[in-house]
Amino acid sequence: MKWRAPTERTQQKLLLPILIPMGIAAIGFALLVRAHEAWIARLRRKGWHRWFAWRPVRLGPYRSDPWVWLETIERHAREYHQGFAYRPRGGAA
Repeated sequence: MKWRAPTERTQQKLLLPILIPMGIAAIGFALLVRAHEAWIARLRRKGWHRWFAWRPVRLGPYRSDPWVWLETIERHAREYHQGFAYRPRGGAA
Protein backbone atom coordinates (compact mmCIF):
# COMPACT_ATOMS: atom_id res chain seq x y z
CA MET A 1 0.00 0.00 0.00
CA LYS A 2 1.44 3.29 -1.07
CA TRP A 3 1.43 6.23 1.38
CA ARG A 4 -0.78 9.18 0.48
CA ALA A 5 -0.68 12.60 2.08
CA PRO A 6 -3.77 13.46 4.12
CA THR A 7 -6.29 15.64 2.37
CA GLU A 8 -6.63 19.29 3.21
CA ARG A 9 -9.87 18.63 5.10
CA THR A 10 -8.18 15.95 7.22
CA GLN A 11 -5.31 18.31 7.99
CA GLN A 12 -7.80 20.94 9.16
CA LYS A 13 -9.50 18.40 11.43
CA LEU A 14 -6.14 17.43 12.91
CA LEU A 15 -5.28 21.07 13.64
CA LEU A 16 -8.58 21.98 15.34
CA PRO A 17 -7.51 20.81 18.84
CA ILE A 18 -4.55 23.18 18.57
CA LEU A 19 -6.13 26.14 16.77
CA ILE A 20 -9.23 26.49 18.97
CA PRO A 21 -7.33 26.98 22.29
CA MET A 22 -4.83 29.25 20.54
CA GLY A 23 -7.68 31.40 19.19
CA ILE A 24 -9.30 31.62 22.62
CA ALA A 25 -5.95 32.57 24.17
CA ALA A 26 -5.35 35.24 21.49
CA ILE A 27 -8.78 36.78 22.11
CA GLY A 28 -8.16 36.75 25.88
CA PHE A 29 -4.77 38.39 25.42
CA ALA A 30 -6.26 41.09 23.18
CA LEU A 31 -8.92 41.81 25.81
CA LEU A 32 -6.27 42.11 28.53
CA VAL A 33 -4.19 44.51 26.44
CA ARG A 34 -7.28 46.63 25.74
CA ALA A 35 -8.20 46.69 29.43
CA HIS A 36 -4.65 47.73 30.37
CA GLU A 37 -4.68 50.57 27.83
CA ALA A 38 -8.03 51.79 29.16
CA TRP A 39 -6.71 51.66 32.72
CA ILE A 40 -3.62 53.72 31.81
CA ALA A 41 -5.78 56.24 29.90
CA ARG A 42 -7.97 56.61 32.99
CA LEU A 43 -4.92 57.26 35.16
CA ARG A 44 -3.68 59.91 32.69
CA ARG A 45 -7.02 61.72 32.86
CA LYS A 46 -6.89 61.53 36.63
CA GLY A 47 -3.62 63.49 36.79
CA TRP A 48 -1.72 63.48 40.07
CA HIS A 49 -3.45 61.22 42.59
CA ARG A 50 -2.67 59.72 45.98
CA TRP A 51 -0.98 56.35 45.90
CA PHE A 52 0.38 54.12 48.64
CA ALA A 53 3.97 53.15 47.80
CA TRP A 54 3.69 49.45 48.57
CA ARG A 55 7.05 48.92 46.84
CA PRO A 56 10.19 51.08 46.83
CA VAL A 57 9.94 53.95 44.31
CA ARG A 58 12.26 56.86 43.53
CA LEU A 59 10.76 60.33 43.83
CA GLY A 60 12.62 61.72 40.84
CA PRO A 61 14.52 60.74 37.71
CA TYR A 62 18.02 61.23 39.14
CA ARG A 63 20.23 58.85 41.08
CA SER A 64 20.47 61.23 44.03
CA ASP A 65 16.67 61.46 44.46
CA PRO A 66 15.29 59.73 47.57
CA TRP A 67 13.49 56.40 47.65
CA VAL A 68 10.24 55.95 49.56
CA TRP A 69 8.49 52.82 50.68
CA LEU A 70 5.27 52.17 52.63
CA GLU A 71 4.24 55.84 52.47
CA THR A 72 1.40 57.70 50.77
CA ILE A 73 2.74 59.76 47.87
CA GLU A 74 1.36 61.15 44.59
CA ARG A 75 1.87 59.67 41.15
CA HIS A 76 0.65 60.12 37.60
CA ALA A 77 0.91 58.16 34.38
CA ARG A 78 3.36 59.51 31.84
CA GLU A 79 2.73 59.56 28.11
CA TYR A 80 4.04 57.02 25.59
CA HIS A 81 4.41 54.01 27.91
CA GLN A 82 7.13 55.56 30.07
CA GLY A 83 5.66 54.41 33.35
CA PHE A 84 4.77 56.67 36.25
CA ALA A 85 6.17 59.83 37.85
CA TYR A 86 6.19 60.14 41.64
CA ARG A 87 6.36 63.07 44.04
CA PRO A 88 5.74 63.68 47.75
CA ARG A 89 2.19 64.55 48.75
CA GLY A 90 1.39 68.20 48.11
CA GLY A 91 4.48 68.59 45.96
CA ALA A 92 4.88 71.02 43.09
CA ALA A 93 3.85 69.89 39.62
